[in-house]
Amino acid sequence: MKTHTRELLKTEFITIIKDYPNFPFHDRIAQEEVAEHVLEQVFDRTNVYVTTQEKKVLLREFLDTVVFGLRQIQKLQDDPEIEEIMINGLDTIFVKKRFSDGVERVNVSFASRHEVRSVIEKLLEGTGRRIDRSSPIVDTRLADGSRVNIVIEPLALGGPYITIRKFPDRPITADDLLRHGTISPEMYTFLGAIVKARKNVVISGSTAAGKTTTLSALLDFVEGGDFGDRVVLIEQIAEIKLPDRIKNRVQLETRPPNIEGNGEYSIQDLLKNALRQRPDRIIIGEIRGGEAFDLLQALNTGHDGSFTTLHANSCTDALMRLESMVLMSGMEQLPLSVIRTWIRRSVDFVIQQKRMDDGYRKMVEIAAVDKSGSLDSGHIATIPIFTYENGRFQKDADAYKRYLAILTNPR
Repeated sequence: MKTHTRELLKTEFITIIKDYPNFPFHDRIAQEEVAEHVLEQVFDRTNVYVTTQEKKVLLREFLDTVVFGLRQIQKLQDDPEIEEIMINGLDTIFVKKRFSDGVERVNVSFASRHEVRSVIEKLLEGTGRRIDRSSPIVDTRLADGSRVNIVIEPLALGGPYITIRKFPDRPITADDLLRHGTISPEMYTFLGAIVKARKNVVISGSTAAGKTTTLSALLDFVEGGDFGDRVVLIEQIAEIKLPDRIKNRVQLETRPPNIEGNGEYSIQDLLKNALRQRPDRIIIGEIRGGEAFDLLQALNTGHDGSFTTLHANSCTDALMRLESMVLMSGMEQLPLSVIRTWIRRSVDFVIQQKRMDDGYRKMVEIAAVDKSGSLDSGHIATIPIFTYENGRFQKDADAYKRYLAILTNPR
């Protein structure tokens, strides 16, 4: 069957079924029966003749893409190699493939705004979230863990804009980072030593630099099993898949306020509650504000081996950003020297991630927090151990040897 004929049939199918009385409220079996009946109407209207086998194929395709699925983008959502789907209006769709070197446009488009609206409704189905002109932005998670951001009119000029960030079916491992060239073999060994020695780590970088991916990979080194560490994972929207071998786990996700403005649970709320759940390690997907102060308090009273991420352009900037977030939490009355002392005691290593010009992600620096340096210089000093410069990984041999000895022989 020719492509334009198939699209004609599909458009007519959508036109009829969207006006079918109470169709969304039927159960799945009833919807399949209605869809079969509607398809017969489509053939009558268009005078298109198909064989019995072609009719079965079309029915299954329309059920998968129109009735139960995400229509035009279902095949993109089902593709395990695609990491991100970016929809800009009706006919401009880009994808980012996992561990690839950039974003590419795909030959997929929507026939109408109604079709896009149907996709939005399908995405939000079962999430408890809504979107309309009075509330034109929504950020939520699908049942499969994919993260979805949608912006519609009046904020979206030329939209709607839909961004779907997919996550792999299995946890990202440190082996994945090594295989795809994000880290070097020596960095792999060093990261394992950091985690096993229960050091606290901040991972920094820009948007899409691979911070969450690296955090997930560090969990690959955490001791699991029936007698392993108790891990409390806190995220704004659940993205990270904990390795199956981490048996003693608690996974918490924030909740936005409801329509009346009540019922919100923030990262800060969940972190305070986590301290009552006897965590060995606290993992926060990303810190952005006042929760930074609570995290530093937690790290200063135990919970060694904890990780988090934040937005910053270098390892030094990451510590300065952490300092700023503590001040934002209402601690302006505290002397900077006190805040910097807390940070220096709490954070052991900083990892800097970067998305390179060619689209690939690299761990461009692993630095130790200088525990003995002066605090009078205006920032907390760091000691670079690994860097990525001029297209190759490099290390400071003396710093590497010194810190690896400390990590592997802590006593």
